[in-house]
Order: sequence, then structure tokens, then C-alpha cells
Amino acid sequence: MIRGFSNENELVNFYNNKSISDFNNQHKSFLKKIFHIDKNKKIYANKVGGHNKTDITLIHKAISVNLSIKIGRGNSTHQEKIEFFNDFLIERFSINKEIQNNFKLFVWGDGTLDGKAHPSKKYINGKEFLENHPECISSLKNFLKNEEVKYSIIKRAIFKGRVSLINPTIIFHGNVDNFNWCFIENFINALCNHKSKKALLPVGGITAQPWNRTNEKKRGSIQFKIGDKTKLIRSLTPK
Repeated sequence: MIRGFSNENELVNFYNNKSISDFNNQHKSFLKKIFHIDKNKKIYANKVGGHNKTDITLIHKAISVNLSIKIGRGNSTHQEKIEFFNDFLIERFSINKEIQNNFKLFVWGDGTLDGKAHPSKKYINGKEFLENHPECISSLKNFLKNEEVKYSIIKRAIFKGRVSLINPTIIFHGNVDNFNWCFIENFINALCNHKSKKALLPVGGITAQPWNRTNEKKRGSIQFKIGDKTKLIRSLTPK
């Protein structure tokens, strides 16, 4: 996390208060694809804080472009309490009690819908959960196959979050010396079209799982993870 913040600060300092002529060819190409560049006007950069999915904003001629900055191969994308996630699905898709309860059962992993099993109750891993509750996984998999459901969940996990007010339009993966980037809408669509054969509970190209069934601060939360983003973002970088 500290490495990520340091990288964001470096990028802000790198881009802020510069003219297009100050950058190398890779950065010039990037900036020319996201702005209509006026060589007489400078580019500015701001850090965005809080729970927003946007990390930095680039500004040119009063036009703002929001960036989500990624570095390395870390694959955790989004976590939230299962109650908030179910509320989102109820509002968006009017999901029934069966789907709500199946998500709760899956996330808590102690055989209950509220995580209040007897202290001696053993938390089970994904393989054991599938063996004990195959109907739950089957029901959730069928629900998550729906194209609109996939798109909405992936968009929430990557683009919007639960409380983000400033949402990005671009994913920037790397640092000032080496990077790839793509438009988030293209990234979401590519993930929607991806089919995972190994994940217990896939949502297109991302995976839903309990955040941590044994950690008191993380129990009861659903987590969405994605594999190595590098190749996908590189493949989507505008030429």
C-alpha cells in the first residue's frame, strides 16, 4: 500500500505543471490520446484522497481525466460487507431471499447466515464448502452468469466501489518509467467476456470469495480479486 501511495505521489509530481514538450514519446502518446493537446497550455495533476477509486486527476485546458493507478501484480480489487453487497443487488436486480442467503452462507462459511455459529464450529475452505453446499454454489454461479449482473458487479468492483464519488475513466498500470494503460470501459468489457474455469465463484474475469473467514475485522465481507492485470491492460493499450 505504501509503495502504491509513493508511486501516485511520484506520478503527480511528474505530470504537474508541465508542457507536452517536457515528456518523452511514451508519455506524449498517452497524453495526446486522452486530451486535445494545446502546446501552449500546461498539464496539471492532483492527488485524489478518501475512498474514491480515482487516485490522481490530470487536467489540461480545464478538462479533467481521472486515473486509477495500479502497480505490481497485486490482485485484490474490492471488499465490502455482505449486507451492503446484497443491498446493491436488491436495488439493482431485486434479488430474492434465496440468492441473498446463499451469498451470506458462502461468505460466513460457518453454516450460518450471520456468522454466529458456536465457537467450536470449524470454518471451511472453498473445496469443503463446495462439497457441503453444492446447491448454494450452483445457484450463485447461475445468477452470476447473467451478462447484466456480471457487468454491474465488475463495474462496482473496479470502477465505482461502494462510496466512491470520483470515478476513474482510465487504468494506469506502472510508474513514470514504464507503464501501460487503457480505458476502464474497455477493461470492464474484456473482463465480462472472460470465462474462468478454475475459480469457485467466477464473475467473468474476476473472482468472488470471502475476504477472510477467520479474521474478526474481515469476516462477513465479500472480496473480488483479479489475476495478473498486466497482460490484459497491455493488450488494451491504444496504439
